[in-house]
Amino acid sequence: MSFETTRQMIAEHLGTLPSFGFPIEWEGGKTVARKEGPWGRWSILQGTTEPAIIGPGHTRGTGVLYLQVFIPKEQGTKAAMNAADNLARIDRRQLRRGNTIVTFDTTGIINAGEAEGFVQKNVACNFTRDTYS
Repeated sequence: MSFETTRQMIAEHLGTLPSFGFPIEWEGGKTVARKEGPWGRWSILQGTTEPAIIGPGHTRGTGVLYLQVFIPKEQGTKAAMNAADNLARIDRRQLRRGNTIVTFDTTGIINAGEAEGFVQKNVACNFTRDTYS
């Protein structure tokens, strides 16, 4: 199982969620400078992959899916809280493709600070990727 296939599995599943109510881009894509908000950016960080059993046959990798939510300071944090509630629909969910299972943990919110008139909240969900051969 490749890291790219895992990203594709997650991205496809995110497309099944209801609208978040604001534009969301993918990390690494062209970012449009916004003066109004809120807006968001998806990122998937994948960590190391280790053997899950002695011998060949099962590996486990970890990662985190997060949505950076940028909100104009004067608009409060409602958009980020609603985004967290929406993303929480994946809590404890499993995605399966071939010999790979991606299992999500639970969603949380991280304060990421303020910059250029925007408050940033990161809505994050850890996951594991199990691959069987």
